[in-house]
Amino acid sequence: TKHYALNSDTFAAQSFPEEVIVLDVHNGTYFALSGNAPAAWHALISGVDLDAIATTIAEATGHEPSAVAADLNDFVALLVSDTILSPAAGVGIAAKPSGGDLASQTKYTGFVREKHADLDELLVLDPIHDVDPHRGWPHGQ
Repeated sequence: TKHYALNSDTFAAQSFPEEVIVLDVHNGTYFALSGNAPAAWHALISGVDLDAIATTIAEATGHEPSAVAADLNDFVALLVSDTILSPAAGVGIAAKPSGGDLASQTKYTGFVREKHADLDELLVLDPIHDVDPHRGWPHGQ
């Protein structure tokens, strides 16, 4: 498949200009995505075709399209193996990236994924995990 979606039952993500942080809310492991990954993130989790993302970044940066496509495929394979992304049906999904993030890339630095488990115990112990999704927080048992 060439279309993917965020596994939102397990992961929460926050985008910043230079980085995307993805948190596994069940075990506290978090991932830092950098390089050209933040620009590609929104299109990627919106189900935009990988080839369209790679082509847009290659055109914007002047980098070899086949190299960008190979790097993006490797990056997505890591995110799938981490269960951050899962295959999505291609029906009704945007065929082309929207927004200027991808086209505004001026330098190709690749798609970087760093996995961190150093705060997992602290994040899992955070009382926010005890929130009742229907009643909100704070509510006791």
